[in-house]
Amino acid sequence: MISKFFVIFVAFGFTMMGFMALTDPEGAMAYMSAGPLGDDMRNEARAVYGGFGFAVGGLLAYTLWDGVAFAVSKGVRLGMAVIIAGMALGRAVSWIVDGGTSMTIVVFFVGEVLMPLMLLASIRLDGRRPDGSETTA
Repeated sequence: MISKFFVIFVAFGFTMMGFMALTDPEGAMAYMSAGPLGDDMRNEARAVYGGFGFAVGGLLAYTLWDGVAFAVSKGVRLGMAVIIAGMALGRAVSWIVDGGTSMTIVVFFVGEVLMPLMLLASIRLDGRRPDGSETTA
C-alpha cells in the first residue's frame, strides 16, 4: 500500500507541475525568477514543464494498473528515478558553479532527492511476494 502512495505522490507532483506550466507558464517560471517570458520561453515552459509533467504523471500512474507486468512497472519507475535524480544533480552542480540559490529551489532539490528514493522503494516493496520473498521479474 505504501508503495502505491509513493508512486501516486510523485505522479501527482509532476501532473500538477504540468498543469501549472500549461495553463500559466509565466506563473510556473516565476518561481525561478525568470521574469517576463517571450513567446519562445512560454512555449518551452509548456513543453518541458507542462507536457513532460503530464507525461511523467500519466506514465507513473500507468504502472499502478494491475494489468501491467512487474518488469514494465519496475523499468518505468527506475527510469523516472534516474531522470529525477539527474535533475537534483544538475541543481547541485549549479550551486557549486553559480553559488547560492533561493529557498524555492532548495525545496525543489529536496523533492528531487526524495522522489527517486520513493520510486526505488516502491520497486523494492512491489517486488516482494506475500511471504516476503523476492520476485524474479
